[in-house]
Amino acid sequence: MDFLNDTGWEARLFTGAIDDEQIGAWLVARATFEVDPSRGRLTPSAARWPVFHEKVDTRYGTFPSDNHPMHRGCDLVVLGRARCRQPVERCDASFSVGDFHRTIRVIGDRRWVRDARGELVASTPTPFTEMPLDWSRAYGGRAESRGEPVEHPLNPQGRGVCLDEASAEGVSLPNLEDPSMPVATWMDSPVPAAWGPVDRSLPWQLGDRVKQEGWGPGNEPGQERFNALVRACTPAASVPRNVAPELRGDERVRIALGDNRWDFALPGFNLRVDVQVGDERFVRRTSVSGLWFLADTQLLVVTFRSRWRYRMRPRETRAARLHAMSA
Repeated sequence: MDFLNDTGWEARLFTGAIDDEQIGAWLVARATFEVDPSRGRLTPSAARWPVFHEKVDTRYGTFPSDNHPMHRGCDLVVLGRARCRQPVERCDASFSVGDFHRTIRVIGDRRWVRDARGELVASTPTPFTEMPLDWSRAYGGRAESRGEPVEHPLNPQGRGVCLDEASAEGVSLPNLEDPSMPVATWMDSPVPAAWGPVDRSLPWQLGDRVKQEGWGPGNEPGQERFNALVRACTPAASVPRNVAPELRGDERVRIALGDNRWDFALPGFNLRVDVQVGDERFVRRTSVSGLWFLADTQLLVVTFRSRWRYRMRPRETRAARLHAMSA
């Protein structure tokens, strides 16, 4: 299928066979904006993030490939640090889009230490002025069991995993926590929380759905039900807690990373795809599937998606044109 991009943004059309007769097509477009915190405005940036054909590593985490047809909601990602003007023991890093709001508690370095009664308690947080918001500062990590290494199934690069009290003393606690799941004892095992991207969202989505369904020992799903659950999971750049519902594209965005604040409105994106397959013509709208905020450079990367299917017939005209409509 021929593809014409009339937006001036990065865009790519992917296709793949559904069966012997049908072809699936999915379009991914990506726009990069500079955020002016004083005026609350977005302006197009000369630095443009591309569409990813393969996964992409950054110092804050790994983004998955864009080459997948299914996606649900809008991935919220922050690359950067929470910064405070004066040293603090804790602060918040939050991201709001419309009515959707998520907060991560940011805490200074702590360790498990013995108190006067000999019990393990968290040390007083060390004051900080900046803290990375990536997965290395979230709960997780590696430990040893009977001389064998054991890693956290979701976040092996994190910190805080303890397998027994004897080995817990001196272990660092996570710097990033979900406020609803604070670490209170060395035995606590919260779901890791951070703002960085993930390249494998399936384990996170499965864990989230299992929790929602209330499954556990003695209440396991049948194989057919579990397979249906796996099929319902879709690739994403964010963990489930950081995925907002589908956006209109004109929502208010508020980001607070320590003392730094950004408050702006999305400009009412109105993209569509005009598709021609032989004599058939149809239109597909795009949805906003990702908002990635680069705190250090104050850039906002917006991802759009659309998909459709068509029948493959030789020698027919097959073309798609992406363009912006007037509001």
